[in-house]
Amino acid sequence: MKILLHIEIQRAFKNKGTAIALGTGILIALAHLIHNIPPALEATKTMMNYFNSDKGLLYPRNVFTSWIGGEGYSVESFLFYLALPLIAAIPYSGSLLEDLSSGFAKNICIRVRKQDYLTAKYIAVFIVSGTVAVIPLFLNLLLSAMILPSILPQVADGTFITASKVLYHLYGTHPYLYIAIYLIIDFIAAGFLGTVGLVMSFYTSNKFIAVSVPFIGCLFLYSISNLYGLGGYSLTYCLQPSYGMDNWIISMIYLFIFLLFGFLYIRRGRKLVVF
Repeated sequence: MKILLHIEIQRAFKNKGTAIALGTGILIALAHLIHNIPPALEATKTMMNYFNSDKGLLYPRNVFTSWIGGEGYSVESFLFYLALPLIAAIPYSGSLLEDLSSGFAKNICIRVRKQDYLTAKYIAVFIVSGTVAVIPLFLNLLLSAMILPSILPQVADGTFITASKVLYHLYGTHPYLYIAIYLIIDFIAAGFLGTVGLVMSFYTSNKFIAVSVPFIGCLFLYSISNLYGLGGYSLTYCLQPSYGMDNWIISMIYLFIFLLFGFLYIRRGRKLVVF
């Protein structure tokens, strides 16, 4: 099982889909850095220890309200989190269909148990999807922190994180810890989104459809939730550290849905005919 898992993880990270998804995410993160951080730096230089009689005392811009996950108003930030399900699914979610069509799954299952192969596949998809989603965010945060000051964020500075949000006190006192927790949440969510595309391999023979289902599902949820004034329940928003979650019930609902897809994967995997 360990050898098989090692092989699957290597295959997951060493393919064109992973390079394309990771490159796309990094490109968006760098575009955000180029477009938003220099103006924030100039504003910080102007505002630092400066009183403007026309606009009042202005709080300096900082890394926590300016990096791609810390502000929710730029095109790049919205685009990244909107495309996150697709970025997570592109690397390896369609690999099961490729293995079945090429005969690779048949060759593997001759040597190992089918369930071990499917388990290794699921874990590999989860890991690569989460990694590809988080690396661009971490890169943007790191570069932003090299340019902007790490002063504590203030509600009066225009942040969306108010007292009604989960982890609000942590955001105001230990923002880097708050961001680290959110990066872990994003990793887990992206990992599960990748596995949703993997599960769809049992219901379609078209790789494009299987990979697109997580994105289409999240886009539909985003549209419906905003239509009824429940945008906070959309993954597009609740995965952004800049918006936060209204309560832990939201995360529990999504966890239940993802575990349900995991159950479907196990059930359909037992019925999968490889030979």
